[in-house]
Amino acid sequence: MKNNVKGLLMSILFWGGIWGFAEATLGYLLNLSPLGLSGSIMFPIGFYILQKAYKESNHLSVIFYSGLVAGSIKLINLFLPLSHPVKVINPAFAIVLEGLSVMALVAWSVKKNKEISFTGALLAGFSWRFIYFIDAVILYFIGIPSRMIEKGPNEYLWNFLILNSVVNAVIITAMVKAEKSGKTIKLPMLKIQPVTAVCSLLIAIGTQLLFSLI
Repeated sequence: MKNNVKGLLMSILFWGGIWGFAEATLGYLLNLSPLGLSGSIMFPIGFYILQKAYKESNHLSVIFYSGLVAGSIKLINLFLPLSHPVKVINPAFAIVLEGLSVMALVAWSVKKNKEISFTGALLAGFSWRFIYFIDAVILYFIGIPSRMIEKGPNEYLWNFLILNSVVNAVIITAMVKAEKSGKTIKLPMLKIQPVTAVCSLLIAIGTQLLFSLI
């Protein structure tokens, strides 16, 4: 039992670090793009990482806790003097919501013994975005600014809630079908060691700090 808990903890730290690293690097670069690509691409990447975490551990809870670790890595920016708390907390909250939606999607797929469908992926993407949107509206009306809300309905209704959710669903469905057909690179099962898990976490933290200071 003790070894099993230790193994799960190592998986959480490792995969949470992997996702945190992806968010700190690719997510950062995509946020610089004027095309608004981050929302369309990072959730499918998170889905792939968290699905891999589940397959390696066979525990749904690893999905959520890996997302929690990745979100916590973002919160490190709160200790930087130039970081606005809202701009730090909001992305961290979004990552945690993404983790919850992926966990729900994978849990449904496992329970029904069905392949993840376009509709399921669409609902997963839309659900976390809707919760995030409602939170942003509440904060906005109590005086906390939201760039998304301030840009108007075209931004938060069309781009954020609808367009990005559809693009996410297309990418995730393509990932699932490609994996099923054997067209993806088969990665070996990992035996995660404590040093591997800790290194993954520390690299993600260091990268997050580095890119935040650029």
